[in-house]
Amino acid sequence: MSLTIFNGSPRGKNSNSSIITNWFLQGYKNNSDVCYLNKVNELPTQTEAFVVADEVLMVFPLYVDGMPGQVKAFFETLLPHKSALEGKKITYIIHSGFSEGIQNIGLETYLRHFSTLMSLDNRGIIIIPGSEGFRLMPPSMTKKKSEATGALGEKFATNHAYSPTLLKILNPKNTMSKGTTLLFKLFSKIGVDIAQSGDSFAPGNFAIDEGAQPADKFNASHSAALDKCGYEVTSLFDRLLFSQLLSFYLCFILNAFFGF
Repeated sequence: MSLTIFNGSPRGKNSNSSIITNWFLQGYKNNSDVCYLNKVNELPTQTEAFVVADEVLMVFPLYVDGMPGQVKAFFETLLPHKSALEGKKITYIIHSGFSEGIQNIGLETYLRHFSTLMSLDNRGIIIIPGSEGFRLMPPSMTKKKSEATGALGEKFATNHAYSPTLLKILNPKNTMSKGTTLLFKLFSKIGVDIAQSGDSFAPGNFAIDEGAQPADKFNASHSAALDKCGYEVTSLFDRLLFSQLLSFYLCFILNAFFGF
């Protein structure tokens, strides 16, 4: 039996999906092949690889509470091959930069329905939040998650169910703690107050040709805003961006080191 892995990240080989895949393979230790779905010109070959695979692992990041477009396009190519997919063993790994797992609920539900529709043997949907820094973190910071993912690969190879303990290590909390929520509210409030000071951006302040195309309307509105507000526009967005980035990084640090 061999495993075919489909990396659905737009970053391809240089992605957090690749890092997670390597962790999984450390435990799997059997033959495997990897297909990168960002190579969209290879879609027919990738579809055939899925059809003939003994076992499948899908690894991709959460995009706007859903999947990357290239993954959706890939799934759609499988429908004509439904009869050949019955009983095929598959595992999904969804990861995201969010610190909490609740963001993935919509996509998790979709994947369950997709597996049922295509008669796939869904071995599990593994959720790994907080993944955006994996490419930059030293191994000591990702040791627990890498070992847990490797253990899941071993379970997959031996046809055992995934341990709830391992899944809990990868997704320790479904929602943010009260402390983190409070910090986000605090800094988001700062950002909202700053944004509200920019009343120059009110849509009615600029005369735009209503017959223009949407893109032309946006460009005209943007140009008019720059002409009218000058450096005030840049200053406002700089301050807003700073407050949001400060909010994100403070919460990320507190969550990583103190478990907020």
